[in-house]
Amino acid sequence: MKGKLALALFVVVVALGAGFIAVLSSDDSPERSVSSASVPTVAATQVPPPTPLPIMALSVVWRDIAPAETWVADFGTMFLLDTETGKMYSPIEGTSEDGTRAGMEWAPDGGMSVWIHKPGTAPEPRNALFVGEALGAMKLVPGGDVPRVSSRRIAAVRHDGAYFLFDVDRQAQLGVLPLAPGQYPVSWSWDGRYLSIHRDGDSRKGENPSVSIWDTETRQVVLDVPAHQVSWANAHNRFLYSVVDVSRGDNSFVETRLSDLTTGEDYSVGSMNLAHWSTDDRYLVGEANAGDRINAFSVFDARDGKKLITARGTWPMAWVDEDTIGFMADVCTEAPSFFYVDADGSGLRKVIDDVGYGVVHPAPGGNKVAYTDYGDSPQQPNVVKVLTLSSNVLQEFDVGRTYLMPNSWLTSQTWSVDGRYLLLRAPVGKGGPCMGDEVVPFQLIRHP
Repeated sequence: MKGKLALALFVVVVALGAGFIAVLSSDDSPERSVSSASVPTVAATQVPPPTPLPIMALSVVWRDIAPAETWVADFGTMFLLDTETGKMYSPIEGTSEDGTRAGMEWAPDGGMSVWIHKPGTAPEPRNALFVGEALGAMKLVPGGDVPRVSSRRIAAVRHDGAYFLFDVDRQAQLGVLPLAPGQYPVSWSWDGRYLSIHRDGDSRKGENPSVSIWDTETRQVVLDVPAHQVSWANAHNRFLYSVVDVSRGDNSFVETRLSDLTTGEDYSVGSMNLAHWSTDDRYLVGEANAGDRINAFSVFDARDGKKLITARGTWPMAWVDEDTIGFMADVCTEAPSFFYVDADGSGLRKVIDDVGYGVVHPAPGGNKVAYTDYGDSPQQPNVVKVLTLSSNVLQEFDVGRTYLMPNSWLTSQTWSVDGRYLLLRAPVGKGGPCMGDEVVPFQLIRHP
């Protein structure tokens, strides 16, 4: 590269899970419970009704904008680019000069969530989440905190000191979640049957963080794990969790384990601290090992935790199909490039050579890739380039001040599921994935 990438990432923390089974009544027998309930359950008749929600003044108003309008956008706010029409859209009515920001994220089913923040003070709510379709109708998910929403559009919402379930489509409050002090809901399993309930640790007291898995059908906790985060599979009731031990100080991470709620299996899948499932849940991507810097990753077989490959001098970008991963190579150098490789290390092929400052984002299926071509000066607009590999057609879009995510997939998916829309964001200042990192040449290692 001509210099270190000096861009920072504005992260909108919206945790989307998948699915939901009726909470207040169910006659179905549960799948195999891994353990008995470890906290007292609360019967439906004992759950007090939640207090009425405050009226939310915020709303999503989709409008097409000219690239020039992005020059006054508040730092970090997001926009939508339609690669079929070339039009850009904002979910905010009017400009964002007043500090109003919007964040967007794709749901696994192709839907979208939009988070809006408007500066202000209590008691008027200034944060709201909406779910729906890109450029379509969006429904409100209320609550003081950013809620957790399943793909069947049931949310775990915090209000008036308690968490309760909210039916987004019916805009109706359900029952209060039976949580112990210090617990809070985080994420849903792919089918919405299970909800992860977290409790933070306290190193001063020697208390490790923990996660409880709550079954919506039985309204019981079926499993407790000593974890500080979980990552649900895409299409199975299994999850990864990171075990930590606060007594180890700054090196508190112990290992990553996989737990299967259907079979009851629980086993180690290596020392990676972060992990991401392939589209069919067969493979995992995580940190290469404790000795590597951030510019490295490994691929593991989720069935037995066997390490298949390690890549250094790289950023993993996305799984493009069930066994193919796209990644940047020779990152933080003068000439970074982009590759595809199969999970076992075979089929290595270069897709784009020397993308400069751009970070390449492959679309689902892998036939399209997108990256930002930055202007030569802050006054010149950026251009998003989209290459269709099968036809070798290159599209170029003036996106004003905005750009694609300047680092790897590890935060959110840039492309929509159908490969039509891209998420853009306004600049947020200095900092970035290359700041302070040593240059590591690209190396791909296949493990026996």
